[in-house]
Amino acid sequence: MLKLVVTNILVAGAYILAAKLGFFLAFLNTQVSPIWPPEGVGFVALALFGWTSIPGVFAGAFLANLINNPHLPTAFIIAIGNTASSCINLYILLRLTGTNYPLSNTRSLLHFFVFATIPGAVVSASLGVGSLFLFDFVPANAFWNVFFTWFAGEMQGFIIVAPFLYNIIKISRFKSFSLWKWMEGLVAMLIIGFIAWHVFSIPDPLIFLPIPIMVYLSVRFRDLGAVFGSVILSTIAVYHAIQGIGPFAEMSHRINSLNNTLIFLDIFIFSNIIMAYFLVVLLNERDERNEALMTIQIDANLDLEKKVHERTKIIEEQNQEFQYQIRMARSIQTSLLPESIPTLKNIKIGYKYFPMMDVGGDFLDIKYFPETQRLSLFICDVSGHGIAAALVATMMKMNLSRWYDNPKDLVWASNSMHEVVAKKLEKHFITATFANIDLKENELEIAIAGHNPLLIVHSNGTYTEINPKGTIIFSYFPPKCEVATYSMKKGDQIVFYTDGITEARNGKGEFYELDRLAKDVHSVRKKDPMKGCEEIVRKVIDFSGGEGLVQDDLTILITQV
Repeated sequence: MLKLVVTNILVAGAYILAAKLGFFLAFLNTQVSPIWPPEGVGFVALALFGWTSIPGVFAGAFLANLINNPHLPTAFIIAIGNTASSCINLYILLRLTGTNYPLSNTRSLLHFFVFATIPGAVVSASLGVGSLFLFDFVPANAFWNVFFTWFAGEMQGFIIVAPFLYNIIKISRFKSFSLWKWMEGLVAMLIIGFIAWHVFSIPDPLIFLPIPIMVYLSVRFRDLGAVFGSVILSTIAVYHAIQGIGPFAEMSHRINSLNNTLIFLDIFIFSNIIMAYFLVVLLNERDERNEALMTIQIDANLDLEKKVHERTKIIEEQNQEFQYQIRMARSIQTSLLPESIPTLKNIKIGYKYFPMMDVGGDFLDIKYFPETQRLSLFICDVSGHGIAAALVATMMKMNLSRWYDNPKDLVWASNSMHEVVAKKLEKHFITATFANIDLKENELEIAIAGHNPLLIVHSNGTYTEINPKGTIIFSYFPPKCEVATYSMKKGDQIVFYTDGITEARNGKGEFYELDRLAKDVHSVRKKDPMKGCEEIVRKVIDFSGGEGLVQDDLTILITQV
């Protein structure tokens, strides 16, 4: 217990000291800094000491803000945001990578930059600037400038300060460095500091000069050199900018916008940091691969060729078995599609299903009730591709019978489907469309659970989209669908489709899109709907550059009045 208390006191003290440095760099508001070092302190404290250090982070954030601006409510709200920011980002990093150190490998660094900095920074900036605005410390016309500065400061705190502190605390990792190498590193840091000070104290655009030294530090001293160089470079750049000196201050005079100056400054800092960090992790991974290769070579023996041959044979047999299982899965999935199309007097039906892989996550079904002259239509798209998505789609087929027992109630059908599959979806989600056509009245009812809008192509080539409210089917909440109705007219083509159709892209990056689909649907109106659907899918495949370049499952269902 005593150790826990002492740890939290030390964390709070370190947070306050870091906040003093952050407030020293503030220039849009006394509580808003372009670099907020305490976030790095909070992140590293939680990473190294665990979640039990949350009280220390919160206490440090609260006291630091209260000392700087003696206003209890804003200090309390800002402290919540600062603490939540570190907690959220660390939690995301741990969940995505399993490590608390961003520079562990390329994957962890990518996740850190993309997913484990922005969410926390947004939360902190929202609570912090929102509280300052609420209590009249920030005027309305300055809200977004202050928000961006706060957000950028949080980001820099995570990206610059957290790796720096981690390496300071874990400096024993570099015990293999000789005395001469430490002296070499000190000289290199003095040189980058001198160059940065000179570059950022004059208006001439020489900001590229420190880059070779950053590269040298990253290559020669890896993590330690990259983080020290980043701290030195960014601190000097920000200091001169807020003092109105150097190329970024000169830029502020030209564009008359301090916020834009901050954008350019942050881009410069981020570009140098991302270059240095990725250089480090790539070199580290290269060394690890080289070491692994050396180990393999040392352990190799005369039986290697025989073992490789045996292993290759096993892999080939496993691959053959896998391909057989895939063919069986495709056969089973294909058998679940409608075996025959009902022959109806006033309406024609056709569909085409083309999976991107041997099996896919799209599915459709057609059910005719002759006693009520009602036609039920269903189409769905499971997130992802391959076997997992196909299994989920198969579950949807198995549960359609519940809807067919009560075909009139589309809202109940969507909720019932969610009730059955929710606990089995795991990371998947489903978009789906449920539709009923009353053939006696030519009335269409439709409910959409996050799926593409229903497309109705009229006889003159124009089209209508029907898109009632409804969310995707996933584990946590029912889809909450609403029902829309439409009176079908002679010549209407009712088009159900998955997003693989409209989101298909060609070599120029252009999307197939709804306008093109409507035009192609209209062009096949005089053909049998089955042949028309096959022709449309072929056009989509050709648009994508061939079957090998199709990026999603393609499914279309057309009913023509």
